[in-house]
Amino acid sequence: MSRLSHPLNSMIIDGRKIAKEIIENLQGKGLSLGVVQAGDNPASLSFIKEKRKMAKEVGINFNLYSFKKDISPSQLKKEIKKISDQGVVIQLPLPPNFPEQEILDCVPFKKDIDVLSSLSFHKFYNKELDILPPVVSALSKIIEKFNIDIEGKKTAVVGAGKLIGRPIALFLLLKGAQVSVFTKERRDSLDLSDYDLVVSGTGVPELIEEIKEGATIIDFGFGIKEGKITGDFKKEKVIEKAKLFTPVPGGVGPISVACLLENLIKRYGT
Repeated sequence: MSRLSHPLNSMIIDGRKIAKEIIENLQGKGLSLGVVQAGDNPASLSFIKEKRKMAKEVGINFNLYSFKKDISPSQLKKEIKKISDQGVVIQLPLPPNFPEQEILDCVPFKKDIDVLSSLSFHKFYNKELDILPPVVSALSKIIEKFNIDIEGKKTAVVGAGKLIGRPIALFLLLKGAQVSVFTKERRDSLDLSDYDLVVSGTGVPELIEEIKEGATIIDFGFGIKEGKITGDFKKEKVIEKAKLFTPVPGGVGPISVACLLENLIKRYGT
């Protein structure tokens, strides 16, 4: 964790340090994680690398099942069924025009440690699940670690996708926050200067510039701009006002991966 010298003295969260604290308490010997990848999306490659590295540190067997982007959806479903004797993650995004939810629903409920199947999300919605979606778990740990008060606070969630926006919005609502959701389709810069907490995960580089002074900024975004990994927030703008900020890379990404492995061990480590 480091601090920058400007008017608000923003706290920049060191996600790698927090992830290390999580995995230091995990032991996954004898467990296996299977990651299914279709295509070669740059963000996918980066997150797969992070999962492989962290799994090795915890003692979890890491198995990558990589397929070309021209694999048919029906064939991919068959391949997923072949490997469902372990924790299974479908690395998103899938190739364009794939029936994404159908593919995610091929993962058996007990093996779905990413909480992306319809049944898993239904149980999460009804507070009947024994694990949390990794992104929700990551946000929850940040809120707890830094004593962030969210009850009754005006909160913006940018992006309504199943991987980040949807579960995050639900979690914040259940915690008593006032939640507004902005869809991913908007491409012009967003003015979010009225919100105490802003969580974004669209993958649109530097989409957000205007925030409230003293706001907490959680950036799940992962895009490429001018050859560099870039988050959803324009860092040089929001860092002037944010009380707390998660950078990209090195922010919530590593924490979410650690929480994924924690889910695997919660289900099969006893």
